[in-house]
Amino acid sequence: MRPRRIIAMLAVTLAVVLGLGGCAGSPWTGESQEVLGLLDYYERLNAMPPDEQRREHVAAQAAFERQPGDLQRLRLVMLLALPRAPWRDDARLLHLLGGLEPTPAERISPRRELALLIQKLVGDRQRLLRGEQKKVEDAQQKLDALRAIDRELQQKQSGR
Repeated sequence: MRPRRIIAMLAVTLAVVLGLGGCAGSPWTGESQEVLGLLDYYERLNAMPPDEQRREHVAAQAAFERQPGDLQRLRLVMLLALPRAPWRDDARLLHLLGGLEPTPAERISPRRELALLIQKLVGDRQRLLRGEQKKVEDAQQKLDALRAIDRELQQKQSGR
């Protein structure tokens, strides 16, 4: 399954869970609305042309530098997570997520849940990439060995 489809399915699931948890009297209704807004923002970002995405990235970076709160941090994370973006930076993304304000263990935080979801998705993607890189390296080693054998055979044939 494609990463974008997985993210969309997870976003819908998270939106449903947050919507159910956002009932009156819930201590985190405002946060759940922020997270729903961030998921909507990510969907809009994916639909934007690259030039608009670049402008959003610059604006989000500037907003985070002016006021480094959790909401600005997560908006920047969403931009750093965009597929095929030239500024994509998983290390920075994970560093930014690590800087979220701590949440007491007894309190459910939609922001923290979103951050954990993104961390898990990025970690899974990095593991897949490492696995693919290992396969490429193994294939290259096998190709190099075959080329060496081919050279030896050619030298033996030319020496006859």
